[in-house]
Amino acid sequence: YLLTTTEMHRYDPSNDRWCTLAPPIVKLPEAHATQIGSNTAAVIGTEIFCVTEWYGEMLVYDTELDRWRELPAWGQPETRSNNHQFMEASTFVLEGQLHVLFGYQNL
Repeated sequence: YLLTTTEMHRYDPSNDRWCTLAPPIVKLPEAHATQIGSNTAAVIGTEIFCVTEWYGEMLVYDTELDRWRELPAWGQPETRSNNHQFMEASTFVLEGQLHVLFGYQNL
């Protein structure tokens, strides 16, 4: 699979060609799972989970149905002080469960 901010493609090795799939239903961030250290997409089974451009929403792509759906937004996580600014979210899968790490910058 090749995922960009506005497109989704899958390589078909039997025909040696790329297929265009359903595009994301909202724009995705510039950095994706292929960029080391900033994973905004993770795979569990036949679903690909992607953090949206606003980092408070998540899209799920069903690889069998070629369909996107939006999960309920979780909003920006709270910090213990007002000296931090929310910067990014990174996703990963551990023991079959999706986890999201949030990054902050000191102001």
